[in-house]
Amino acid sequence: MTAPTPDLIPPEILGAYYPDGITRQAAITGGEVNTTLLVIDTNGQKTILQRLSSIYDASVGEDYEVVAAHLRGKGWEMATTLKASDGTSYLPDSSGRLWRAFTYIESTPGSGLEGDLEACAALGGLLGALHRSLAALDYKPKFSRPHAQAGLITDRQAFIEKALAASRVIALNLGMKHLIDSVEDRYFVWDTARFKSRLEFNLFCARRQRQVYKVFEA
Repeated sequence: MTAPTPDLIPPEILGAYYPDGITRQAAITGGEVNTTLLVIDTNGQKTILQRLSSIYDASVGEDYEVVAAHLRGKGWEMATTLKASDGTSYLPDSSGRLWRAFTYIESTPGSGLEGDLEACAALGGLLGALHRSLAALDYKPKFSRPHAQAGLITDRQAFIEKALAASRVIALNLGMKHLIDSVEDRYFVWDTARFKSRLEFNLFCARRQRQVYKVFEA
């Protein structure tokens, strides 16, 4: 973790969520959209502080509360949104970017699943259980991106073609990110037990994404 610095948390956000100050903060890497920080306050309490991407507005918070309450009712542990000093859950900084804070859910770091069929099956079962829980929720999200809705596809074959094309773009994008990081050596977290260096890890992942791209290209 790094010492608190204004470039990570704007002063107005720091004061609103942590009026007594903080002792530590650390960026949680691996996200593609939002900026996420693990923060420890002066009481030793861990929380998650997040700056939302500019594509979102505060209505996404209403959606989270509805979905989180539904999943809690199904037995899932969900992070609780914390209030800022003014009583709001989503607070803009001086540049207009929205911030939010959550309770921190303790967890144990997982291990790689490659070759562990039992663990993969358990993970698949857990994901399936989550999907079943979400399927029982009758709710129309308040947040939407108009241009995304405009491309709604009703024809099944067209949908499949679009989905395959999107999968190729995702694989290509991830592959390029790994190639970029093989040079910049700063973005992805890597497993030091499996790889000798971040370079070896990134080249492995780039090749794997190329294989994924080839699969969806067929």
